[in-house]
Amino acid sequence: MLLGTGSAFGQSRAAGADEGAFPSRPVRVIVPFAAGGGFDRIARLMSQDLSDQLKQTVIIENRDGAGGIMGISAGARSAPDGYTVVGVANSFLVNPLVRKDMPYRQSDLTPVALIGSTPSLLVIRPSLPVKTLDELIRYGNSGKQLSYGSYGAATTPHLAAEALRKVKPFDATHVPYRGEAAALNDLLAGNIDMMFGTVPLMLPHVTTGRLRAIAVGTSKRAVAAPEYPTVQETFHLNNFHFDSWYGIMAPSGVDPARLDVLKKAFAAVLAKPSIRKALLESGLEPAESGYDFGGFLTKTAAAYKEIIESTKITVSQ
Repeated sequence: MLLGTGSAFGQSRAAGADEGAFPSRPVRVIVPFAAGGGFDRIARLMSQDLSDQLKQTVIIENRDGAGGIMGISAGARSAPDGYTVVGVANSFLVNPLVRKDMPYRQSDLTPVALIGSTPSLLVIRPSLPVKTLDELIRYGNSGKQLSYGSYGAATTPHLAAEALRKVKPFDATHVPYRGEAAALNDLLAGNIDMMFGTVPLMLPHVTTGRLRAIAVGTSKRAVAAPEYPTVQETFHLNNFHFDSWYGIMAPSGVDPARLDVLKKAFAAVLAKPSIRKALLESGLEPAESGYDFGGFLTKTAAAYKEIIESTKITVSQ
């Protein structure tokens, strides 16, 4: 019985199939966010091809709640037999740094695949009298109080803005909202001055002139908006990288041979031109073949920890 919103793809093997083979029964993908959301759409986009690779039914199960904590915790508590994997995103690394009594540790899960990431784009209200990142910093230090939005404390827009203020100090007040759309609406209304937002959501408003883009918050320029310089190149930094990323992990302790089957299946799906095209059209830049997801998690967790501790970011429990 599924405990969340579920859907199944593919056909299970006939009775009498070799139970020593893996997988010999359906594989469950826990999505720790609501049905219809970004991660859910990505999982369902890949599910049929994943089923084809594994030659088994792939079940998408939504376990929404507590910013992904409930679903990730369910994945971490699952039997380490390879038949359950769980989606993770930025909050997987951030929550243990800002919340007490977490029901999981990063070590409770092992990497399977990085699906891809969506770059962040620094946008400002067009009435603000600046056109470049340098001008924004100078404006913020000229006695003019700036405000920036985010979709909550310790979210990617909050961390990116505080990281920018750390490397290039300027005066600005954080205004948290319940969701990126709410922050965007206030920015469009001119109630706040700026925010780091996801490229797919911000770019249409930049195109129509309702917002002005001045920089990208990732280490490389965005595929969908290559004309905008990165914060990193503008200020000659080494590691300024803030995006919204999506990955797949399995409970720690899965047999290495089974883990390898899962890794190869996801890699094969992500290598398909049709999947890569669909992901790009959705605003997600798919991970390259052979990408070191484990190394990415280690490096990203360290970067998050450094900015959270140095700026004393906290969240309400």
